[in-house]
Amino acid sequence: MIWNLGPAWLDHYVNLATPLGTVPAAWFASADSTGSIISAALLVPLWAWQAKRGSEPGEVTKIGIGTLIVGGALLLLAYGNLGLSAPGSVAVGWALAGWLIMGLGWMYYWPTLLALISRCAPPAVASTLMGLAFLSPFIGHTLTGYIAAYYESMSPSAFWLLDAGIALVGGIAVLMLRRFLNAGIDPSGRA
Repeated sequence: MIWNLGPAWLDHYVNLATPLGTVPAAWFASADSTGSIISAALLVPLWAWQAKRGSEPGEVTKIGIGTLIVGGALLLLAYGNLGLSAPGSVAVGWALAGWLIMGLGWMYYWPTLLALISRCAPPAVASTLMGLAFLSPFIGHTLTGYIAAYYESMSPSAFWLLDAGIALVGGIAVLMLRRFLNAGIDPSGRA
C-alpha cells in the first residue's frame, strides 16, 4: 500500500520539512529500497552467525518474520498519524521509519522465498515456479487497488491499521502453519 497510497498520504499528512530542507514525497519511493540495502548488510552476517550456532530460522519462519516486520512498519505509520488529521501534522520520521523497516521486512521474505523455490522446485518446472512467484506481487498490488478504495472513507490511522492487520494476520498464519509448510517442502523433516 505504501507504493499505491503512500505518496498521497505523504503529500497530505506528513510534514516533509527537515533542518536540511523539504523532502520531496517522491524520494520515499527509494526509502524501502534503501532499507533493503542496509538490511542486507546486516542480515547476511546475522544469519551466518545464527547458522554457526544452529539457531538460524528456517526459510518459512523467515518469510513469516518478514511479513510480521512489514506489519510492524505499517503500525508505525498508523501510530505516527494517530489522532492527527490536519494536513502536514505527521512528523517525517514516522514515515521514514515505516518505509525503511518495510525494506527490512522485504529482505526477510522475498529473497528467502525465491531461494526456497529455486532450491525445492523440480528442475523441469523451476523457471515456471519462479515466474509464478512473481504473480504474488501482481495479485497483491491488484488487491491494493481494491483496498485503497477505503482510504477516503477512513482516518489515515485506521487505514494503516487495516493494512497492518492484513500483513500481521498473514505473518501469523505463516508462522502457525510452518510445520505443515515445512513438511510439504521436505517430507524428511530436514527443512
